[in-house]
Amino acid sequence: MAAIPNLGGMARGGYVLAGVALAAWGLFGTEAGWARFLCLTGGGVLIVEGLIGF
Repeated sequence: MAAIPNLGGMARGGYVLAGVALAAWGLFGTEAGWARFLCLTGGGVLIVEGLIGF
């Protein structure tokens, strides 16, 4: 049984853009190692959520 995405196109795009922004801030804007790790992980999760649509 295939799963049906419950997010529309605009919401999915918003998740992907927010994930890219968070990951970019983690790469270029943070100084501490723990903040870099958390931002990159959170950004990756948001990108995957946007691509999957759940």
